[in-house]
Amino acid sequence: MLNDANQLTPDLLAKAAQGDIEANYKVGLIYATSRDAENHSIRKAISYFLKAAEQNHARALCNLGYFYSQGEGVEQNEVLSADYFRRSAEAGLPQAMVNVAICYDRGRGVAIDKEKAVAWYIRAAEEGMADAQYNVGLLYYVGDILEKDYNKAFFYFQKAADQMHTDASYSLGLCYSLGHGVEKDEKLAVFYYKLAADRNQPNAVYNLALYYLYGMGGLEGDLNEAISLLNKAILLGNKKARGMLREVEETIAKLQKEEGL
Repeated sequence: MLNDANQLTPDLLAKAAQGDIEANYKVGLIYATSRDAENHSIRKAISYFLKAAEQNHARALCNLGYFYSQGEGVEQNEVLSADYFRRSAEAGLPQAMVNVAICYDRGRGVAIDKEKAVAWYIRAAEEGMADAQYNVGLLYYVGDILEKDYNKAFFYFQKAADQMHTDASYSLGLCYSLGHGVEKDEKLAVFYYKLAADRNQPNAVYNLALYYLYGMGGLEGDLNEAISLLNKAILLGNKKARGMLREVEETIAKLQKEEGL
């Protein structure tokens, strides 16, 4: 949540001392983000964010949630972190809506509550948060909490991918490849797999390797490119890539042996 800020000025400090909510937030932000060692102090930043948070400043609340979640400048406290994120979200900050959704989704500082997590993800998605749009799409795609709906999943994946969300781009590729929520289109599947693969999404790299291996989606078969992508997918942690590479190498060895005969 932290962003670059301007320099401290006597006027700004005076306004903060008088209780001006925006001044307190801005002074806190300057102390938190300043590259000047003399002005950089997380503890001072927190003290000013606390003053702004007393007046329900959404960004100050969210920043406090971040500091408590990381144990930066304060003792780590996930309960306090979740509470600050919740208050910030209720004050209308979209990023905090994502954060509190994650808290309920993963049990960070609160008891796991999937229904509350979904509700906050949806609110954040409506506010245009790409991570939330992707997560809502995934919930509709998987169908274990929300009723499975490929059309809605595709809608949210598209929203997130339009903001260059890497996993959403991969998911769109999958939708186009399988015809889930949209008419099947292998060329568009390749387009989105390439977008995600260029940003090192492991599954997209693996699927793109298969498209080169079998010459699908308007691509010409390219064994060298397929092998290169499989090796990349292995490095990125894709669990299927090593087995597929082994199959490809065994097939090549078999063909070479037969040609030698």
